[in-house]
Amino acid sequence: MLQQALENEVAEFLEKHSNSRDENGLKTVVRNGYTPPGDIVTGIGKFEVKAPRIDDRKLAKTEERFSSAILPKYLREYQI
Repeated sequence: MLQQALENEVAEFLEKHSNSRDENGLKTVVRNGYTPPGDIVTGIGKFEVKAPRIDDRKLAKTEERFSSAILPKYLREYQI
């Protein structure tokens, strides 16, 4: 369920920026695989999650870059 929520969050961000192009006509926001798998600790145990990655470095400095609301950056252990 958490994996699907992460996928949906990324899909929404990609959809929001689907028309954003650079001067060469290339997309400024693209999907870039997954982070290495990490463990999430919950009240019912530990399980592995691969967070989707986004390359949004070409976005204008005035635009908001992607940051997951579900898994904060540099999270080492997450307890729910």
